[in-house]
Amino acid sequence: TGAISEVIGEAGYIVPVGDIKSAKIAVESAINEAEEKGRLARKRIKTYFSLEKREKALRKIVWSDATHFGSASHLYK
Repeated sequence: TGAISEVIGEAGYIVPVGDIKSAKIAVESAINEAEEKGRLARKRIKTYFSLEKREKALRKIVWSDATHFGSASHLYK
């Protein structure tokens, strides 16, 4: 499951591919726990995926790549 489980955390469900019984249970649980899972998801997004954190990560990637190719001034033209 790799990064998917890190993104979802406790706010969702992961089921094995092709496991219909587990998928059914997960869907039923999601319906029954919708309000609580929604709260967990919003909290998780604010904590780990805020706009500020995503912007900072993107800037780091852009500047890292720009330094490999010399001056980054061409990014502002």
